[in-house]
Amino acid sequence: MRVQLGTISVIHETWLPYASACLISYCNKIPAIRSNFTFNDPLYKYKPMEEYNNTFQESGVFGLTCYVWNQSYNDQLMQHYKSINPDGITMYGGPNVPEDPELAQQFADERPWIDIFWVGPGEKLISEFLLNIDQPLHTHQGSFGRTWNNVEVGRKLYQIAPEEMPTPYIDGVFDSILAEEKRVKASFETNRGCPYKCAFCDWGGQARSKVTKFELDKVYEQLDFIYNRKNIAELEILDANFGMLERDLEVVKQMKQHKDATGNNPKISYSGLAKNGSKWLPEIIDIIHHDLDADQRNLKVSFQTHSEKTLETINRANIKNDKLIPLIESFKQKGLPVTSEMIIALPGETADSWLYTLQKDYELGIDFMRTYFLNLVPNTEIYTKEFKTKHKVKSKVLAFPYSFSGLGYKKLHTDPEYRDERSTYEFEEIEIMHECSSYNLDEVVRMFDYWWFYHNFHNSRALNLTMKSLHDTQHDIKFQITWFYQHLDKMPFMQQLVEKNRAIIKNIFKDEPRTEVKDLATYLYFSRCLRSDEIYQFWHNKDQFIDDLSQVYPRELVEQDVAEWKTEFDMSMYGTDARIKPQEALAIAHER
Repeated sequence: MRVQLGTISVIHETWLPYASACLISYCNKIPAIRSNFTFNDPLYKYKPMEEYNNTFQESGVFGLTCYVWNQSYNDQLMQHYKSINPDGITMYGGPNVPEDPELAQQFADERPWIDIFWVGPGEKLISEFLLNIDQPLHTHQGSFGRTWNNVEVGRKLYQIAPEEMPTPYIDGVFDSILAEEKRVKASFETNRGCPYKCAFCDWGGQARSKVTKFELDKVYEQLDFIYNRKNIAELEILDANFGMLERDLEVVKQMKQHKDATGNNPKISYSGLAKNGSKWLPEIIDIIHHDLDADQRNLKVSFQTHSEKTLETINRANIKNDKLIPLIESFKQKGLPVTSEMIIALPGETADSWLYTLQKDYELGIDFMRTYFLNLVPNTEIYTKEFKTKHKVKSKVLAFPYSFSGLGYKKLHTDPEYRDERSTYEFEEIEIMHECSSYNLDEVVRMFDYWWFYHNFHNSRALNLTMKSLHDTQHDIKFQITWFYQHLDKMPFMQQLVEKNRAIIKNIFKDEPRTEVKDLATYLYFSRCLRSDEIYQFWHNKDQFIDDLSQVYPRELVEQDVAEWKTEFDMSMYGTDARIKPQEALAIAHER
C-alpha cells in the first residue's frame, strides 16, 4: 500500500517537510512496514489541489501535519483527497490537533472527512498504526475520532528513546526534493522536550517536560549530510533550549568543522536558546556569530515581558530575565547588537506594565525590540478552559488570504491600499486573545500606542539622539512616551499616523468571533512588523516631522536626528527591522 504524508508550509515553500520525513524515516526502519508499505515523497508545497490528483488516486493512506498556519489548506486538501479516493484512510497529527478531550471532540466533529487523529510523537503512533492497519480505527492507542478517544495524556505518551532519533537526511527521505530545489531550509534537532511550562507554549507542560537527548553519533551523521549539500542554504536548530547542555557546545564545534571542511556555510537560526542561560551559551553564541553564518548578526534574547506579574500569570516566573544580562553585556562589550523578543498583550499585561517593559528594555541597552502578537494554540495552558475562565479570556479568529503570503513591503509601497476582496478564497486562520481580565480594547489600544512610539522612534533610530539626550537628563522612556501622547493634538502629522495605527488595532482586536482581513496593510502589520508605513512617511515628510516633534521636544535635537537619516530611501527602511539611519542599517544588514 502507498502512504502519502506531508508537512505543508503555505508561506515558506522551500522549507523541508521535516515532521513528516521523521515519520517516514522511523517507519522505514521497521522491516514489516518496509515490506508492506511504500512511502511517497512527503508533500511540502502549497499547490492547487488538482495537481495532487494522481498521487491521491494511488495512495491508500494520507496524513498531514497540522499547524495554525496550514490548517485551512490541510482541510481543503483532505476533502479533495476523499472526493477522489473515498476508501482511503485520512489522518491528522501535529501541534494543532488538541489533546483536551472536549476540544478533541469538537475538532473531530468539524472535520468528518478525517478518519483518525493522533496526539503525541507521530513516529511511534504511525508505525504502530501501520503494523496493525487491519484493526478497527477506534482500537489504536494515542488516537481519537468522532466516536472514540484513546488518548491518555502523560509523559509516557510523549516519550521517545535517545536511540530512536529519526534520521531523514541520511535515510534519503529528502533526496528527490534536494535534487529538484535550488535552495532549501533544513530543520534539525539534537533533543526533544522542554523543562519549562510557559502558558503560551506547547513545548513544555507536565506531559512533555522530559528532555530526551538523541545519540550524538546520529546527530553528527545528519550534520555531515547537511553540510555536504550546497543547496541547503539555511539550517534551523529546533531544540527548545539550545545551549542548555554542555554537549550543545560540541555540536556547534562540529558544525564549524563541517563548514571548514566543505566550504558550505548555511545560515543558522534557532527556535529557542537556553531560557535561563548557561555557562556554555556565551561560547556557543560566539561560534555561531563569528565562525558560522548566523541568521541574524545580533543576539536574540526572548524575554516576552519584563513585568513580574505578567511572567507569573504566564507561568514563566521561574525563568529569570536577569540571568541573561551577563550574556547581553558580553555582546555589548564586543560591539555586537542585541535584540529582545517580546509578546505584546499577554494575559496579565496592562498598558502600564507594558510601558515598564519598554523602559526596562531601553535601560538594558537593547538595540532593537522585536515584538509579536500572542497566538493561541492548542495544547497550551492558555488554551485550557480553566485558564480562560480564571483570566476571563476572550478569543477570536483572524483570517488572512493565502494570496497575501507572497506579498511584502514592495507591494505595499507601490499600492498602499491593496486589498483582496474575493468572497471565496483560501484563508490562513490564527486565533488570538482580544480581551482578558487585565485589559479591554481601550487598554490594548494604549499598549499599542506605547509600542508605536518605541518602534517608530527608538527601533527605527528616527529619534535616536533626542531620546538618548532626554534619557540622560532624567527624562526616562515612560516620561517621553506619556509626554508625546499628552501633546499629540499639537502634532497633526503624527496624530494622523497614530490614528491610522489605532484603526488597525481596533480592527484586529474588535469583539467578534472572526475577522476576515482583506487589506494588505493589516496583514503585514500583524504577520511581519507591527508597523504600517511610518518610516516611509517620516522620510518623505521631513519638514512636517521636524515641525510636529519640535512642539514637544527640543527642535535642535530633532533636527540633528533628521540630519543623520539616510540620504536616499530604500526598501530596507520599510520592513520589520527598518532603521532610518545608515550606520544602524549596516549593523543589522543580515537581519533582512
